[in-house]
Amino acid sequence: MCNGLILVGGKSWEIWNPLTHERLKLPRGKCNRSPREEAFGLGYDYTSDDFKVVVIHNHRLNRRGHGRENFACQTHVYSLISDSWRNVGSCPHYDYYSSGWGPLGPGVFLHGALHWTRFYAPYGMDMIIAFDLGSEKYRQLPAPPLRRERTHLNVKNRYLHVLDGCLVVSDFCMANFMEGELEHYDLWVMKDYGVEDSWIKLFSLEDEECTSYGIGENLRPVAYMKDKTEILLQDCRQCGPKYYSGFFMFDVKSNSMKRVEIHGLTGTLHAQFIPRTIFRLHDNCGVNGSVTTNRRRRRRRMKRTSNMKMSDTN
Repeated sequence: MCNGLILVGGKSWEIWNPLTHERLKLPRGKCNRSPREEAFGLGYDYTSDDFKVVVIHNHRLNRRGHGRENFACQTHVYSLISDSWRNVGSCPHYDYYSSGWGPLGPGVFLHGALHWTRFYAPYGMDMIIAFDLGSEKYRQLPAPPLRRERTHLNVKNRYLHVLDGCLVVSDFCMANFMEGELEHYDLWVMKDYGVEDSWIKLFSLEDEECTSYGIGENLRPVAYMKDKTEILLQDCRQCGPKYYSGFFMFDVKSNSMKRVEIHGLTGTLHAQFIPRTIFRLHDNCGVNGSVTTNRRRRRRRMKRTSNMKMSDTN
């Protein structure tokens, strides 16, 4: 999600504006939906006043020994203004096999860049990858000082979020994967973007607290409430063959959590605060209208040139 627009994936990519109910189906290209899709995301390029979609693919080159395949990672960028895809090169920080956990998943947009976590199994997060939409180059961001203790039976994972304009990492360790029992859950926030020493731990839950609250590994922050004294969180966990969504409110001052009851919810959902935007997808212009202005100027210049040529022939 970026500036009120949502990237929707199915058989093809679409950009959706939930306020205007507009949908824009992206053109087909070499980056169509495929099983080798590793990362994706929608962001806004402030330098060119353009929305961009980024998709990272692993392309099969040949087979390695013992039946393993060799892949080359490529980054494809779609521009809403040009309505076209471009291959901008490889992702230097990602290798399908050395990551140990496969796809990076959806990217998080912040400060003109899309972000993903990159980690080595079984040791946890190694770095945060950022793709700058202006320069279309990759860079690294420092990860928070996460817990490293674990046994070979534990399952550890991290997710990226944005909370009040800051990058956030949710860190969980699952003691029993089959039962879904958490050993701990930590929430970190980067107060000063790009500065390693600015990571602070918002709160931490140990195994007994996770059990008493009935939360799972998908607990994530949604938004601050009440002058940042409370944090609304959502959890989605499996109960038998079905998945259910739950909401919690964490009190920062008292360091306590309570369940928020929302009646009438069935199945699972993904809660997201979306800013209102009147951006029209099919206008094919930038958010600030600069592209439309430039096109008008270009048309006027072309018209003047055409009139000059006609006068020369007369």
